[in-house]
This record gives sequence, structure tokens and C-alpha cells, in this order.
Amino acid sequence: MVDLDIHLDEIRFNSRVAVLVVRDNHILLNRFDGATFWFTPGGRIGVGESSEQAARREFLEETGAVLGDLRLSLVAELFGQMGGQAIHSLQFFYVAAHCPQLPSGSFANKLDDGVTFGWFALEDLQTLDVRPTFLAQLLPSLLTSPEVQHVVDYRE
Repeated sequence: MVDLDIHLDEIRFNSRVAVLVVRDNHILLNRFDGATFWFTPGGRIGVGESSEQAARREFLEETGAVLGDLRLSLVAELFGQMGGQAIHSLQFFYVAAHCPQLPSGSFANKLDDGVTFGWFALEDLQTLDVRPTFLAQLLPSLLTSPEVQHVVDYRE
């Protein structure tokens, strides 16, 4: 499957999904080994794939777990720089209604070598470097509100 990741002159456009999984007031995040920041499970949407289909596929590939009900909670438009290139990213965040069977401690990403998952207390998120940076602040409302939120974020 071809990812929605398009290079247009000086700008790179991509479309991604993220899954918010909470268990016992802890959220599942992952990071690249050696990185200082954490991010939600997910990845790029494929051509011809809905955002929900992509969320399910990415989560299964990365954790080996099948997701139950999902609720779209956030659509985010991100603009910024990555590796010296201008980025425009359209991201869809889904809340998992129930936590699938996953290890309780840290565990390896099944798809990407050098990526580790971990569980973090919701009340500690403000002290972590979580990307995108607005996520920690928005998370309480994303988990509880039935409304889909929209964010436009211009990063330096």
C-alpha cells in the first residue's frame, strides 16, 4: 500500500492517524530509542484507506492487538519543519473505547525496530515531552467529549 506522503517542491504533505489508548488512568505512548519525546501509536494513511481503517491497521501492525470501537476525537492540521523540510500534515486522532490486551510494562513495537511503547499516568503528561505539543493539554477533553475537535498548529 502506498502512503499518503507527497513531496511537492519545498513542502511535504502527509496524512496520519493516531490512537489514544487509556488503561487505569495511563495512556499508551511510544518513542524512538534515544529520542527525548513520546508520541501516540499510529502512522500514515494509505491511498484508498479511510482514517479509521488506517488506525486499526497501524495499531495491529505496531502492537499485535485488535481494536474494538473507535471514536474520532480530533482532526489536526500541523504546519512546521522536519529535517529542514516544510511539513503540512493532516492528522486524525481516535479514542479506543476499550483497551485491548497489551503488556502492562514497556514493550517493543512489532513493526518498527528501535521503537518502544510505555504507559504514562495521565496526570504526569504535562511533565513529559509529548508530540504534538498540544496533545497533553487537550487530552482530558479528547477522552471525554463526544464532539470532534479541530486544531490548527503552526510549529516553529
